[in-house]
Amino acid sequence: MSQIRTERLENGNIRVTIPIVFKQTANGRRIEAVDEPQENDNRQAMLMAIARGRRWQKLIDDGEVASVTELARIIGRNESYVAGVIRLACLAPDIVHSIIAGDFPPLLSLGVMKGGMPFSWEEQRKRFIDPLRR
Repeated sequence: MSQIRTERLENGNIRVTIPIVFKQTANGRRIEAVDEPQENDNRQAMLMAIARGRRWQKLIDDGEVASVTELARIIGRNESYVAGVIRLACLAPDIVHSIIAGDFPPLLSLGVMKGGMPFSWEEQRKRFIDPLRR
């Protein structure tokens, strides 16, 4: 049952009414339509961090910044935070694809991934996917 209403006004214009809610997030407020399926905030956070990690790693690889320390200073973040996010650039491609598709275990989160990620893709699968699917 949709709560969206349309009506023609006397002057010929059309009024569309869409119920919305304001949702407070870490980045401020977000407007959401009431009937709209809600996006998984955990998924969005993981995708954003993976994208940042790849972008930041590319800046270092291309020589635009010399180190994690310099990058952290430029963007105004803690060096350990920047290093943790950059580690996500080494996440196994199939794990990234499962996050993009929204087909990942509900217990997989950004905190879980940043909590000591192994470099081996097989070890990543064992740590992040296999135990969570049981």
